[in-house]
Amino acid sequence: MGRKPASIFLGIFMFAAGIDAHAQSSPSKFHWNPFKGARTQTAPHERSVKLRIDAGPAWSLIRNDEHYTNTTEKNGAYILGAAIEVPILKSASILVGMDFDKESFSFDSYYFEPGYSLLVNGETNYNHALDIDELQFPILYKFCFPFETRYPHTCYATFGYVYRYMMYNNALVTNVSNGGFVWEGQNDLKPEYKFLSQQGCSIIEFSFGYQKNFMATGNAIFIELEYKYCISPLIYSGNNAGSNDVILTLNTFAIKIGLRL
Repeated sequence: MGRKPASIFLGIFMFAAGIDAHAQSSPSKFHWNPFKGARTQTAPHERSVKLRIDAGPAWSLIRNDEHYTNTTEKNGAYILGAAIEVPILKSASILVGMDFDKESFSFDSYYFEPGYSLLVNGETNYNHALDIDELQFPILYKFCFPFETRYPHTCYATFGYVYRYMMYNNALVTNVSNGGFVWEGQNDLKPEYKFLSQQGCSIIEFSFGYQKNFMATGNAIFIELEYKYCISPLIYSGNNAGSNDVILTLNTFAIKIGLRL
């Protein structure tokens, strides 16, 4: 009777060992993995080259010589743009594109007919209204925070170089006292520091934006605050004969809404 409990214990041990050996030889019948439901934090899509289109109102930030001009009025501006966004690194991109800028403003100043003596007596009896159409070609560096491939809402900033080409500008001169027509002509506004063209100069651009990301596609909608600082002052000659030669600076601030597709 003393050996019976030992025999029972030995039998139970042999039976358990046999089950364990069988389970190891047939892992498909029994497998427990505590990390089966875990997911790695990989991006739901690969970053790819995208097209950005945007539009919005702009404000001309004008500074001109107060000794020769007054009552400067801004008559509206807007911007339309498109760019290719090329991803680099983990959260950065290069933007290469083209913007169309439309600006209008006016100021009172003096005016001399061609051939008349240029003697300024302080009277600004003529209104000069300028309309400008520009093509601008930005090359910008963009970086997001946090990663746009992992978060549906991100912020971003851009900075870089813009080439400004004033493809058209028109000046209309009228008499302040009676509104009578005095002169009208094109290409009367040119950069002081020309680059690549008589109508071309350089700009530095900074912007800050908010972006709503569509995680499945990498597309996005965004709103952006943009500031453009023109390196070169502009010279308004007046009747294409240098009767005014007013030097002014023309920077812009814009609010843009756009899509990334």
